Amino acid sequence: MKKTLLKFLLVSMTFQAYGQKTFIKTYGGNEGDYGNSSIIDRDSNIYVYGDTYSLLPTRTSSYLINTKFNGDTIFTKYFPHLSSNRNGCRIQEYNDTSLILAGYIDGGEGVYLHMINKDSRTIWYRKYITGFNISMSSLTKTNDNEFLLTGQIWGPPSYGFILKVNDLGDSLWIKKYETLGFLSLNQTKGNNYILSGRIIKEDYSEKYGLIKLNQNGDTLWTKTYYTNNNARVKYAFETIDSSIILTGGYYLPSNRSTGFLIKTKQNGDTIWTKLYHQDEIDDCITKVVENKDSSMIFVSNIIINEGYGTYIRLTKINSLGDTVWNRNFDDFDCFANDLILTPDSGYLITGYYSDNPDRNNSDDVLLIKTDKDGKVSALIPTFANTIKKEKITVCYPNPVTDLLNIGIDVQNVKLIDMNGEIWINTAKTPIDVSGFSEGIYFIIATDKSNKKYFEKIIIK
Repeated sequence: MKKTLLKFLLVSMTFQAYGQKTFIKTYGGNEGDYGNSSIIDRDSNIYVYGDTYSLLPTRTSSYLINTKFNGDTIFTKYFPHLSSNRNGCRIQEYNDTSLILAGYIDGGEGVYLHMINKDSRTIWYRKYITGFNISMSSLTKTNDNEFLLTGQIWGPPSYGFILKVNDLGDSLWIKKYETLGFLSLNQTKGNNYILSGRIIKEDYSEKYGLIKLNQNGDTLWTKTYYTNNNARVKYAFETIDSSIILTGGYYLPSNRSTGFLIKTKQNGDTIWTKLYHQDEIDDCITKVVENKDSSMIFVSNIIINEGYGTYIRLTKINSLGDTVWNRNFDDFDCFANDLILTPDSGYLITGYYSDNPDRNNSDDVLLIKTDKDGKVSALIPTFANTIKKEKITVCYPNPVTDLLNIGIDVQNVKLIDMNGEIWINTAKTPIDVSGFSEGIYFIIATDKSNKKYFEKIIIK
C-alpha cells in the first residue's frame, strides 16, 4: 500500500530498551503486500519473503525485503512471473553470502526453489513437481546442508510430498504420501524429521497430528490427538529436552478457535496438553519458539471482539505450558505469519497490517521487533485502542498543512502527539495546524452523542 513520507503503520518506531532494539514498521507499495517468512542472517540483517500486488496489480509477485537490525530498509526486490501468480512462501539462509527462497507458481508450473546472493542476484532457479492446485508449506535446511521442501497436491488424487535437493538445486529424492499432508517440517537431533499435518485414516476420515519420518522419508509413526473433526494443527518441532511440541486449534460454533499446545515424548505419546485463548483465535496458534531456559513463546491471531479483523498476541509459557505473560498488539488491524528468535534474545513477528479491512489489497508487510519480555518501548499511546471500534474517516484533508476539518458535529476535539501530549483541546473547528512541526499526530473527536472517533493524521 502506498506510503507517504511518514507512512509506517500508525507510526514507524525504533526504540532502544534494556539494550535491545525494538520497533514496529510496515513496508509496501501501492497495493497489497504480505510478509510470510523471515530470517536474521549472521550479520544481523533481516530478510523478509512474501507476496505483493504492488508490481503487477492483477497477479502476485514474490517480494524480498532486506533491512538492518533496526528495521531500516536496505533494499526491496520483486520476482514476477510473466503470466501467473508467483507466491513467496519461505526463506532460509544457506551460508554467509546466499539465501534460498521457496514458493509455488499457479497455472500448473509447480513449486520452486531460488538461490540468490544476499544482494538478490540469482545463483540458480529450479522448478519441481509441476501440477495444478499445488501449494507448499515448509522449507528446512538439513544438518547436511541440503534442503527439504514440503507441500500438497490437491487432486484427485490428493497427496502430500517431500522433496530433498542439494545446494545446486538437484533433486535427490521426492516422496509422495497419499494419506498424509504436511504443514511444517523440522529435523530432530537424531536426523529424523518431525512433521505436523493431515492424516487420512482407514475410514477416509481426516485427522490432524504428528508424523515422524526417517532420513529417507519413510514413515516411522503417525499420531492423532483430537477426535474433534474441527481440530487443526500448524507447527511442530523438537525441544531442547528432546520432547516434541505441536501447535494447533479447534473451531467452535462461534467461528473462532481455541488454541492448544501438545507436548509429547519422542514416540508421540502425550506428556501434557494446554488450552489457550479460548474462543478468541483465528484458526490455530501460528508458531512457537523455544528459549535457552526451555520457556517458549508463541504467536496467535486474535479476532477483535466486534468481529472486525484481527490483532496479534504474543504469549510466553514456562516448560510446563503455564502462561507467564501475554502481550497484545491490538492498536491496529494486523495478522502474524511467522515468529523467530533474535540475536539479542528478543522476538521478531512477521505478517501484514491493514489500514482498511473493508478494501481488498490495502495491506502492508508488518515487522514487530520486541525485547526479551515481548515489549516494544514507547508503543502507540493506549488511546489508540479506539481505532478498531470506529473506522470512520472524519478528518480532512489528510495529510494537512493548515486547516484541518472535522466532518462530524463535534462536542470536543483533541490533537495529541506521539508522546501522548495534548496540544489542542477545543470545541471549535476547523483546527489550524500550520504552526505545528511535521509528523504524525492523533485526533480524538467526540460528537454531540458522546461517541468517540480516533484518527491518525499527518501534518506536512
